[in-house]
Amino acid sequence: AHPEFFGEELTRRLVQGRETTGTAYSRSLEWAQRWRSTLAQTFQRVDVVVTPTVPISAPMIRVMPRVAGKPSLTEFTRPWCLARGPSLNVPIGFARHSPVGMLVNGPPGAEDLVLSVGEAFQGATDWHGHRPVATVA
Repeated sequence: AHPEFFGEELTRRLVQGRETTGTAYSRSLEWAQRWRSTLAQTFQRVDVVVTPTVPISAPMIRVMPRVAGKPSLTEFTRPWCLARGPSLNVPIGFARHSPVGMLVNGPPGAEDLVLSVGEAFQGATDWHGHRPVATVA
């Protein structure tokens, strides 16, 4: 490995991983299992769960290095990565000239269902065909 080629965020994550105790890791695995159990119960009552993809509008490219990889950008997607089910980001509009998406989340094995929800939304709207206006800041 060549750490001199690692970015700041990757280096931070590697250090965090190295410093994580076995107890903390075990607790995180237990939390993930409880989350999956809660979702299994939820998916007995609903087919999919739809959430915003991110809690903020897309940052300008010149700002991106300061926010990329920070929890604020992955806060809503991170739990779904632990769910072991499919997730699909679908464009739903714009906020302050930046694209906004919804995350369609399904139970494990429901890829076809999640894709059909995204396809139905795109069939009823035309947001997926819109492009943001290029700006120079």
